[in-house]
Amino acid sequence: MSVSHEKYLSAERRGGKTIVAIQTKPSKWESFSLWRITETSFYMRVLNRQFIGVAQQGKAIDLVATSNTNGKWETFEIVRKADDMNRVRVKAPNVFFVQTGDLVTADFAGNSSWRDDDPSVFAMKIVGTLRGEFQLTNGYGKEKATQVLRKIQSEGYYRPACSSGLTKWMGTQYAKNPSLIAIELINEPRSPHVLLESLKALTKYYKAGYSAVKKHSLTAYVIMSNRLGPANHEELFPLESGRNRTIIDVHYYNFFDSVFLNMTVKAKIDFIYTNRSI
Repeated sequence: MSVSHEKYLSAERRGGKTIVAIQTKPSKWESFSLWRITETSFYMRVLNRQFIGVAQQGKAIDLVATSNTNGKWETFEIVRKADDMNRVRVKAPNVFFVQTGDLVTADFAGNSSWRDDDPSVFAMKIVGTLRGEFQLTNGYGKEKATQVLRKIQSEGYYRPACSSGLTKWMGTQYAKNPSLIAIELINEPRSPHVLLESLKALTKYYKAGYSAVKKHSLTAYVIMSNRLGPANHEELFPLESGRNRTIIDVHYYNFFDSVFLNMTVKAKIDFIYTNRSI
């Protein structure tokens, strides 16, 4: 949110046009995904999945969300105020800072007093973070990730591009804990984002994760989540063959399906027993 204008940055039509600062209340249109590059530099993606950048590859000063790919002109540095980490300035790839006026532009030069009347100062609220291996590696930036993962790497648990290394590390940490019942390898991979063509890679990961857990605990269950959304709810069943203590986790969100709106409680129960029994 621009502290001087008290308006939220927003992607017009969810993306594909300019970035504006006209909204007084935030919604999905005013929420951006941050893709970390280093500790302070990021790509920013809008609801329609385009990346924010400087218009005309830096030949103009307007901020737009029109690119489906990221690169130099979609790279921004977030500078935080030392005593208030939620107060930030955004340095654009043309070396100027982003500011709000009639438009959102990358043309503010110089330092900041961080006062409320400074058009280059924004209040940033983080509403969700990535967890798991990404947070441990890329999430800290290249230099700090090396330090954070040094112990795991020295013990041979971490392998780049394969989360089974992290799963193996978790297995060694918790295998002897009597409270350990199960380890879920990944929660709700989304369909269609995880395409059917990617199912082979997903099952390969599940097999590697299962092996990593079983090396340290023969009693723990291994939970493998089915793709959430339009997908065959039995597509992972072949993975159970020859593997002990496995759980295929299939989630049905009846609450969000309009077919249930006018059903009685008994009709809903009958539907589940009839249509979703295996």
